Amino acid sequence: MDTEKLFPLEYQGKMIACKSADDRKLLQSAILLDGHRSDCDQYPSAELQQMSKLCEQYELTSLAQLTAELAKRCDESERP
Repeated sequence: MDTEKLFPLEYQGKMIACKSADDRKLLQSAILLDGHRSDCDQYPSAELQQMSKLCEQYELTSLAQLTAELAKRCDESERP
């Protein structure tokens, strides 16, 4: 199967060949957060961390750093 045709995603002019629909969904959420960081409170820290790890796997360094930072902030705000 050609994953590029099944789950393509474009970011900063580059086509990303997502390996699964789940990967595509998480990466798409991370891309949306890049444009709308105020929406980060709709994601729990664990999901933001998962986004960050997935971004690293796809070599999306700036997105990985962004989601890791948002996860850290979210984690701090979730603490009592």
